[in-house]
Amino acid sequence: MLRCVTIKELLDQGPEGWALFHGRKSSRSRSAVVYVCLLRMVMHANRELELTEPDQAVLDALVTKALALSASAGGELERSCWMVVHEHAHGVKPTEYDIREIDEQLYLKVLETSRSRSVC
Repeated sequence: MLRCVTIKELLDQGPEGWALFHGRKSSRSRSAVVYVCLLRMVMHANRELELTEPDQAVLDALVTKALALSASAGGELERSCWMVVHEHAHGVKPTEYDIREIDEQLYLKVLETSRSRSVC
Protein backbone atom coordinates (compact mmCIF):
# COMPACT_ATOMS: atom_id res chain seq x y z
CA MET A 1 0.00 0.00 0.00
CA LEU A 2 1.40 3.37 -0.99
CA ARG A 3 1.12 6.44 1.19
CA CYS A 4 2.67 9.87 1.28
CA VAL A 5 5.63 10.18 3.60
CA THR A 6 7.45 13.21 4.89
CA ILE A 7 11.16 13.83 4.59
CA LYS A 8 11.36 13.42 8.38
CA GLU A 9 9.82 9.94 8.16
CA LEU A 10 12.38 8.99 5.52
CA LEU A 11 15.23 10.35 7.60
CA ASP A 12 13.96 8.40 10.62
CA GLN A 13 14.45 5.16 8.65
CA GLY A 14 18.18 5.16 9.27
CA PRO A 15 20.76 4.46 6.56
CA GLU A 16 18.23 3.50 3.91
CA GLY A 17 16.37 6.75 4.42
CA TRP A 18 19.07 9.32 5.07
CA ALA A 19 22.08 8.20 3.05
CA LEU A 20 21.08 10.27 0.04
CA PHE A 21 20.20 13.36 2.07
CA HIS A 22 23.23 14.00 4.28
CA GLY A 23 26.43 15.55 3.01
CA ARG A 24 25.64 15.31 -0.70
CA LYS A 25 25.99 18.19 -3.06
CA SER A 26 24.32 17.18 -6.27
CA SER A 27 22.54 18.72 -9.18
CA ARG A 28 19.72 16.25 -8.71
CA SER A 29 16.45 17.73 -7.56
CA ARG A 30 15.08 16.99 -4.12
CA SER A 31 12.21 14.98 -5.67
CA ALA A 32 14.64 12.75 -7.59
CA VAL A 33 16.53 12.08 -4.37
CA VAL A 34 13.28 11.22 -2.58
CA TYR A 35 12.32 8.90 -5.46
CA VAL A 36 15.66 7.09 -5.32
CA CYS A 37 15.39 6.81 -1.56
CA LEU A 38 11.88 5.36 -1.76
CA LEU A 39 12.95 2.94 -4.47
CA ARG A 40 15.84 1.67 -2.31
CA MET A 41 13.49 1.22 0.67
CA VAL A 42 10.99 -0.74 -1.45
CA MET A 43 13.76 -2.96 -2.84
CA HIS A 44 15.00 -3.61 0.70
CA ALA A 45 11.46 -4.50 1.84
CA ASN A 46 11.03 -6.83 -1.15
CA ARG A 47 14.27 -8.66 -0.31
CA GLU A 48 12.99 -9.20 3.23
CA LEU A 49 9.66 -10.53 1.92
CA GLU A 50 11.39 -12.97 -0.41
CA LEU A 51 13.33 -14.45 2.49
CA THR A 52 10.25 -15.21 4.59
CA GLU A 53 8.39 -18.48 4.47
CA PRO A 54 4.85 -18.34 3.05
CA ASP A 55 1.94 -18.54 5.45
CA GLN A 56 1.09 -22.21 6.04
CA ALA A 57 -2.65 -21.69 5.49
CA VAL A 58 -2.01 -19.97 2.15
CA LEU A 59 0.46 -22.68 1.15
CA ASP A 60 -2.02 -25.45 2.00
CA ALA A 61 -4.80 -23.75 0.03
CA LEU A 62 -2.58 -23.27 -3.02
CA VAL A 63 -1.32 -26.86 -2.88
CA THR A 64 -4.88 -28.19 -2.65
CA LYS A 65 -5.91 -26.10 -5.68
CA ALA A 66 -2.80 -27.13 -7.62
CA LEU A 67 -3.37 -30.84 -6.99
CA ALA A 68 -7.03 -30.59 -8.00
CA LEU A 69 -6.15 -28.65 -11.15
CA SER A 70 -3.37 -31.08 -11.98
CA ALA A 71 -5.70 -34.07 -11.62
CA SER A 72 -8.21 -32.51 -14.01
CA ALA A 73 -5.48 -31.36 -16.44
CA GLY A 74 -3.85 -34.75 -16.95
CA GLY A 75 -1.09 -34.50 -14.37
CA GLU A 76 0.60 -31.25 -15.40
CA LEU A 77 1.75 -30.41 -11.87
CA GLU A 78 4.31 -27.71 -12.72
CA ARG A 79 1.85 -25.81 -14.90
CA SER A 80 -0.92 -26.18 -12.34
CA CYS A 81 1.29 -24.83 -9.55
CA TRP A 82 2.27 -21.87 -11.70
CA MET A 83 -1.38 -21.15 -12.50
CA VAL A 84 -2.56 -21.15 -8.87
CA VAL A 85 0.37 -19.00 -7.71
CA HIS A 86 -0.34 -16.59 -10.59
CA GLU A 87 -4.00 -16.41 -9.59
CA HIS A 88 -2.99 -15.84 -5.97
CA ALA A 89 -0.61 -13.02 -6.94
CA HIS A 90 -2.71 -11.24 -9.55
CA GLY A 91 -6.29 -12.20 -8.69
CA VAL A 92 -7.01 -13.76 -12.07
CA LYS A 93 -6.06 -16.92 -13.88
CA PRO A 94 -3.26 -16.46 -16.41
CA THR A 95 -3.91 -16.16 -20.10
CA GLU A 96 -2.01 -18.32 -22.57
CA TYR A 97 0.89 -15.89 -23.04
CA ASP A 98 0.79 -14.18 -19.63
CA ILE A 99 4.27 -12.96 -18.69
CA ARG A 100 3.49 -11.19 -15.42
CA GLU A 101 5.91 -12.10 -12.67
CA ILE A 102 5.06 -14.36 -9.76
CA ASP A 103 6.83 -15.02 -6.48
CA GLU A 104 9.32 -17.69 -7.53
CA GLN A 105 9.97 -18.83 -3.96
CA LEU A 106 6.25 -19.35 -3.38
CA TYR A 107 5.95 -21.24 -6.68
CA LEU A 108 8.85 -23.54 -5.76
CA LYS A 109 7.42 -24.13 -2.28
CA VAL A 110 3.97 -24.95 -3.72
CA LEU A 111 5.56 -27.28 -6.28
CA GLU A 112 7.72 -29.03 -3.69
CA THR A 113 4.80 -29.48 -1.27
CA SER A 114 2.49 -30.63 -4.09
CA ARG A 115 5.02 -33.25 -5.19
CA SER A 116 5.34 -34.56 -1.65
CA ARG A 117 1.55 -34.81 -1.29
CA SER A 118 0.73 -36.23 -4.72
CA VAL A 119 -0.20 -39.91 -4.90
CA CYS A 120 1.70 -40.58 -8.13
